[in-house]
Amino acid sequence: MNKIVLIIMLFISNHLISQITIKEFVQKTEYKDWETEPSYSNTEEDWYFKKDNKRVRISKFSDTFQIEETNTLTPWECFWSYSRKTEILVLKGQSFYNIPTGKWVYYDEMGRIKKEIDYDKSYKFSIKELIEKIKKEYDIDIEGEINSPIVGLETDNEGNKYFSISFDPKGLVNIYGERTYILVDVNTGKTLFKTSYFKRNDGEKPPFYRYLEMKKGNTTSLFIEETTEPKELGVPYKQGGYYPPGTYRLYDGRAYNREEWAAYVKRQNWLVRWWLS
Repeated sequence: MNKIVLIIMLFISNHLISQITIKEFVQKTEYKDWETEPSYSNTEEDWYFKKDNKRVRISKFSDTFQIEETNTLTPWECFWSYSRKTEILVLKGQSFYNIPTGKWVYYDEMGRIKKEIDYDKSYKFSIKELIEKIKKEYDIDIEGEINSPIVGLETDNEGNKYFSISFDPKGLVNIYGERTYILVDVNTGKTLFKTSYFKRNDGEKPPFYRYLEMKKGNTTSLFIEETTEPKELGVPYKQGGYYPPGTYRLYDGRAYNREEWAAYVKRQNWLVRWWLS
């Protein structure tokens, strides 16, 4: 029994000794001469560095060290993972707004390729094509920091995937926090849904949820979608003539009830909404 315990203790001791510390690992990388990132405090698990526009986070896990390299001018991110025991590369990959892209390669402890995943095969419409589409149709550069765009990869209950893109209206002082939201088919590049939402509206349903409701035909949403003509609101009237029962507001030759007026105002851009409120 004592012999078994001794063997186990020796194994654990050898395992712990063979794994280098995060400080020792950093000293073997190019980042050892970089400036420490002042926005974060280094810990036993995470160290942060910066050089010009580049930012690096080195994290320690139970069996690996992970390097995440980003750039303040672009949303692209590169990953490398190294074995703590052998210091050999065991994973490399990249992402765009946290969407895995390109080929991710996994290696064993001897540095041999164990598995490859080409994430670009998950969508025929490439990230580069998406960048060009948004730039051409909306004059928004989702590869840069212009208007703080956010890009995501959404999946519905049937497993269908969509690129989601949201951004501030270009050239406007966005005092109400309104953002444009579109969904793009990952295979055809077609815009399937377009709407707007407010960052500070806690009671509003998320745009993707509204798309799923519209897709099921269960929606009464009055947001304007690219795929659906908006319902004409209000009824025509003549000055001094008959106003329909329930009329709440007369505007631009039409009479609106309370619900129709709220829907009409909601369709307008932020400046018109401010003027009408």
